[in-house]
Formats: sequence, C-alpha cells, structure tokens
Amino acid sequence: MWETTHENAGNNYETLSLYGRAYIRLLSLVLLNLSLVFPVSATPPAVFIDNPSPGKVLSGIVSCYGWAVGETHPVQSVKFFIDGGSKGLAVGYGGDREDVADVYPAALAANRSGFAVAINTRLLTNGPHTLEVVVKNTNGEAASQVVDFSVSNAPGDENPTSVVVDVMGAQFDAVSPTELMVTGVGINGQPLDTLLTFDPSSNHFVMTSFVDDTDGDGLPDDPEASAPVLIGAGDIAKCGSPGAEATARLLDQMEGTIFTAGDHAYEKGKWEEFLSCYGPTWGRHKERTRPSPGNHDYKSSGASPYYEYFGENAGPAGRGYYSYDVGAWHVISLNSNISAKAGSAQVKWLREDLDANPTTCTLAYWHHPVFSSGDHGNDGHMREVWRVLYEFSADVVVNGHDHTYERFALQTPDGELDTIAGIREFVAGTGGKSLYGFKKTRANSQVRNSSTFGVLKLTLHETSYDWEFVPIAGSSFTDRGSDECVF
Repeated sequence: MWETTHENAGNNYETLSLYGRAYIRLLSLVLLNLSLVFPVSATPPAVFIDNPSPGKVLSGIVSCYGWAVGETHPVQSVKFFIDGGSKGLAVGYGGDREDVADVYPAALAANRSGFAVAINTRLLTNGPHTLEVVVKNTNGEAASQVVDFSVSNAPGDENPTSVVVDVMGAQFDAVSPTELMVTGVGINGQPLDTLLTFDPSSNHFVMTSFVDDTDGDGLPDDPEASAPVLIGAGDIAKCGSPGAEATARLLDQMEGTIFTAGDHAYEKGKWEEFLSCYGPTWGRHKERTRPSPGNHDYKSSGASPYYEYFGENAGPAGRGYYSYDVGAWHVISLNSNISAKAGSAQVKWLREDLDANPTTCTLAYWHHPVFSSGDHGNDGHMREVWRVLYEFSADVVVNGHDHTYERFALQTPDGELDTIAGIREFVAGTGGKSLYGFKKTRANSQVRNSSTFGVLKLTLHETSYDWEFVPIAGSSFTDRGSDECVF
C-alpha cells in the first residue's frame, strides 16, 4: 500500500485501471475456525506475470498482463503494486488465450483468470522499478510475484498533453461506447478520473489530460475541498504550558470535526483545570469536538468534570463510548479506562454498533495504545477491542497516552504485519502538554517523532483516507500519506 513518510513532490505517477482502486478485504476468521474442525486439503493460489518480463525496459503506455490460478478456491481479486505502492485492481480479460478460462472479475467462480492493467510509464521516473501482483482467492489465501523492470522515456516525453490508451480486451454489450472514464491514482493519493474519447480514425480511445481540472486553473482538483476532515490529538492542556495554545491555533485554521485521544486537562482532570487550562485553548472548539477520556481525566472521581464539560458530545454520561458518522465513515470513540474484556459491556456494545453500521470505512480512537514505542509502551488492555475491529474490517485506530507521534504499518491485533486485512494505528499524544522520547521500537513502526507538537489531520474520502501530521508554527516535521479502505 502506498504511503509517504515525508511529502515527496519529485515523484509524480499514476496507474490506470478500468475498475478503479477499490480494494476487497476478505474475512477468513470463520473459514479458519471451520478448517480446524474439518481439515481439508487446499492448494494455495498462484500468479504468473507474462509482461513485463524480468529486466524489461518499458516506455510510453504499457499493458501489463498475466494470469492467476485458484485450484481449490476460485480467484477473488488481483491487485497491482508499483514500487510498493498499491495501484488498485487489475482489469480482467478472457477468450483470447487458450490457457485462460473465464473472465476476471465478472466471473468470481473462475479458477483461471487473466488480468491486465495499463501503466503510463511517462509518469514514472526513468530507471529501475518493481511491479508486484498479489492474487487472493475466496478462502482469503494470497500469493504474489514481483518483477523488476526499468523505464526509459526520451527527454521531454514526460507528462504529455495527449496520449493514446489501447483498452486491452475490452468487451461491450451491443454498441461500443464513444467515451470511457479511466480512474488513476497519483502519488499523493488523489483520484485522477479522466475522460477518454474514441477516435475512429485510429480505433483508439484518446486521453487529453491526466487529472480533473474542473475549475480550469491548470492544476489537479483538490479532493479535500469536499471531503470531510477529522482532526485531533491527545494529551493536551496544562496551565502554564504553551503547547496547547500552539496546537489550538492550528485548529483555528482548520475546518472539520475535532477528536481527542484523552487527557484533556492536567494534572487531575478537575473542573477548574478544564475551565482554566483546556477551555481557553482547545475549548475554543468545544462545539465541534468529539472527545474520548484518558487516565488523567479519571483522576477526578468517575471523570465527572470531563463528562460535565463536554456534555452530549462525550456520549452517554459516565459511559465514555459512543459512535457517529463523518461523511461516509463510521467513527467510534471508546474508553480505555474501563473494562474492555471479551464479554464486557463496552465490547458487547462495540459488536452491536459495528453490526448495525456496515460502512466501507471505519475509524476508532481511544487513549491507551495497544502498540507504542514510547515510554509507556504496548498496552494490551484494549486488545480485545482490536480483535473486534479487525473482525469487522476497521481501517484506522488513533491513540494518545505516549506523548509522541508514531505511525504503524497495517497489522493484526497480535502485531503481525498484514498488508491485506490489517489496521493502521497512529499514536498522536502531541496535543501540547509535554513530549518525551522512545524506549523500544516496536515491530511495524514506520514513522516516529518525539520533538514536535501538532495535530493529526485525516481527510476521509468515500473509500480512502489521507493522513497528515500538521506541526505547530516553527516546526518542520510532518508525515503524509494515503491509503484505501477495504470492503
């Protein structure tokens, strides 16, 4: 999956696919449990890349193709990755190869599936690159093949104003269309929908631009102009500390819903600390804040000042967990200061809530992180919550507690790397109280910073999200990237 540690404006490419960037996440938990009771002999899937061949030099628009085999279980999806960045699903084709039966993805029962995707190498830098194809069957098993290739385009041939795309293996009902919409993906995760117009003289579809530019300014349309935003951090306000005011000034300049990952008013979450420390800073945005409680909030009996201060925005009084929607996303605020064991009231509620809100994209936040390289380290209190979120295909978890910024790769509730079905965790305890360092780098930790106050900004598209760590004035660290939701 594509992600960037720092903004990288030097790379500027996209991959085109008739079927866009939709991901498919398969839940294999039930199948796995059944297989333990009734063992069966299964053959894992296999994938073969015909073009490009290893070491091949490419230029212009190239059709990359091959075939996938699912003997015991049929092929479900075929995904393309360039240089480790996910570029969506392949386009299926069939009928023109003797060794490929049926058509992917229209016939999900196909055991042998051809696939193809058009790659515009003009939007890749000249030099070496990698192409990875990952095939997954209906049993949730995956296989992949990686091919090294090189790009060599003539100087001045990059980013042409007009290119020709041969739609490989396209089959249409009745009358062939005169226009097609092709969805691509830029390095910053922007969807780049482009209209292709059929040119009968050349028998090709001609693309005249790479990006949407509905306002005519010559620049790609900004999806953030309409996509909702979720912004926030944890570990926020202590009277006399300037950090909370500095991060509050960031919020002053941003629209969107504000989340908090606990510990609002130090040291003991007293009513006067909420009024004197949190109120003049982040409290400026109380009406649009959806909080979650931290351990310092609970230093006051039952966190009663926390519930009184935020009122209905904190969910049912005294409970500390609730949910709401932001655009197409389902967002869940949880309480890591109370029981979160299997069978607890909170976990039972979470299952019911997820079952009642089957959205493509789901995000949850609370205070204590299950995974952290910071001083507090890993905290297993909410691991059962992770298991339930993982079971229901949640996408993002955000926590505080450790006063650091950290981003993890997609992983399972047990901390195993899982690039297909994993959840991405952010630790954002950077709200302003104080900062401290890292003790032990945990597995799958990708980005860490312990010297910068700031907020985590999440732009929530219908089937994807962008993340950005926004630092306070005078600081330069940032972390930006994009990823897809899965369904």
